[in-house]
Amino acid sequence: MSNNVGLDFGTTYSVISYLRDIRRNASGVIEDFNIAASEPREGGHSPCQDSIVAVNDNGRIFVGLKARQKVDEDDVRVLKGFKMLLAEKDASKLEERNYDGEYTPEKVTKEYISTILDDYISQNLNGESIDNLVVGVPEIWFSDASTIDCRTKLEEIIRENEKVKNVQLVSEPALACAYFTSNYKKNTGRDFVGRLLLIDYGGGTLDVALCNVKQKGLSSEVSVIKRAGAGTNEKGLGKG
Repeated sequence: MSNNVGLDFGTTYSVISYLRDIRRNASGVIEDFNIAASEPREGGHSPCQDSIVAVNDNGRIFVGLKARQKVDEDDVRVLKGFKMLLAEKDASKLEERNYDGEYTPEKVTKEYISTILDDYISQNLNGESIDNLVVGVPEIWFSDASTIDCRTKLEEIIRENEKVKNVQLVSEPALACAYFTSNYKKNTGRDFVGRLLLIDYGGGTLDVALCNVKQKGLSSEVSVIKRAGAGTNEKGLGKG
């Protein structure tokens, strides 16, 4: 397993991925690799981890599939959408979503990410640290002042984790575009140059992004030209 890990931190589901079948040249530079998704220890035989946290009346915290299994119990508080609420300051809106001064979106996010990363580390890295963690987050977190705090808080939460040496937050459409570009070259033997329209229809949001790919030396350079979305943190599709 690789110590370089990717986390697709989704509103509804999250997935941890890693590099495998790495082939390097004589200089140690990676020439080829495959990407695989890691199955949680108790993930129902799926790499998708439910982005849910549940807390019972005794203060016991459940994460992912275990939390999903608790949603119908009377003594359990269910907490969802914590990623998109990291910058929310309206106490009434937070209260509507079961958050309060004790269980804030920041605290719940920290508990969730810590749990799923610890699960990956214990299964695959024999307790060693993750060298580099790349986290996919909404593109709007890089462009809209009202949501930039989400990005800042998430980065701070992950940096506090002693098992993560380095973390980088990257926009989801840019990551998806880079993945397509890499696969295109592997499958055709040619570099992809041009524009891609990406549609990310998730469980809580819809994002449409137009990306541009150009060649820069031996590497491809990806940029997001325009995006629009609908859902949490959005004014409406076509207004982004």
